[in-house]
Amino acid sequence: MKLSKLLVAIALVVGLAVPTFAADSIAKLTFGDDQYLELHYLLQVQGYSLYKDGTPEDDYWSKDFKIRRSRVILKGQAAQGVEFFMETDAPNFEDNNTGKNLYTQDAYIDFTIAKELKIAFGHILLPFMHHDRQSAATLLCADYTAAVVPVGGNVWRDTGIEFRGLLANGLVDYRIGAWDGKDRGNLTNGTNTVLVNKNDMPRYTGRIQVNLKDAEEGFFYSGNYLGKKSIISFGMGLDYQQDAYATVDSTKAKDYTAWTVDVYFDHPVAANNVLTLQGAYVDVKNTPFSSVTDGVNTYFLEKMKMYFAEGGFLINGTWQPVARYYYKKVEVGGVDGKISEVAGGLNYYIKGHNANIKVEYAQQLKDETDDFKNKQITVQCQIFI
Repeated sequence: MKLSKLLVAIALVVGLAVPTFAADSIAKLTFGDDQYLELHYLLQVQGYSLYKDGTPEDDYWSKDFKIRRSRVILKGQAAQGVEFFMETDAPNFEDNNTGKNLYTQDAYIDFTIAKELKIAFGHILLPFMHHDRQSAATLLCADYTAAVVPVGGNVWRDTGIEFRGLLANGLVDYRIGAWDGKDRGNLTNGTNTVLVNKNDMPRYTGRIQVNLKDAEEGFFYSGNYLGKKSIISFGMGLDYQQDAYATVDSTKAKDYTAWTVDVYFDHPVAANNVLTLQGAYVDVKNTPFSSVTDGVNTYFLEKMKMYFAEGGFLINGTWQPVARYYYKKVEVGGVDGKISEVAGGLNYYIKGHNANIKVEYAQQLKDETDDFKNKQITVQCQIFI
């Protein structure tokens, strides 16, 4: 009797949750007519060699391997118009890293009212730049140009609410939200401690994008559509929080502001041949999300100005030479610092973003404040299903 009840229970579960195996996911469980759950996985493994041109005794090429990203992704629908997304990550993991660094990176519920209005609640990738809102599985180069993304937080995420949608037949893409940001409390900038965000005000972040060709309907943008879309877009973004910053020489908190303008071009020029270009300028004042240290004190940056550009050309859907450049100028305590880098590489697509290999060489450029010329060679293998 017990065995027959168990078999009936199993049959009911199997009948309600029917697994299917599709090309765009590892598995998909369906529950009735309007509920489903998909499982995906992203793995990026890197081998890299870094040369640091410092003092003579420090000159050498390191040789290391690491898991750059290992993400288990769950997405699905709980009811008609009510979707959800969750992913874990264990980034930059090496065999000599004994810490447990697996954590939840994204987790949000997404309500669809209409294509013109969708509302997401949860821990979300901030809608500031096209570059920071891109999926890590679809980047043009081996990685983000992280040096030019100022929004901080848990890998550019924050917890809050976002409103987004496509207007005028996809011509206008808007994404705007309110977030936790910097909580009320004491912030130590250098040796000075100030009470910031006295009224515990939220952080506001948003962007608007004009699409001259195809719209980007997904929650995440792509950095490399591989000819599946034709994108010509211009965007601008703003990140703001009241009284979130403490100066190094004042007892009064200041407002944090960051703004950006960007352009993205991804257009097929012939069958299986695609030109991809992207660029952005970013201006930041009084950020509590970026800091430097002198070995003793931590200093949050007063000003940052930076820009970057990247481009690639896909040949026969398989080979893609790429290049990128960025420049960054920071100011803290009245002292300027500058850094710039140029990189070039080659992508080999075994099966698009599902399986590929990327090789990149990056060279830090010398400027008047920095005599070091760091170099890095990176080989990355990716699978995404």
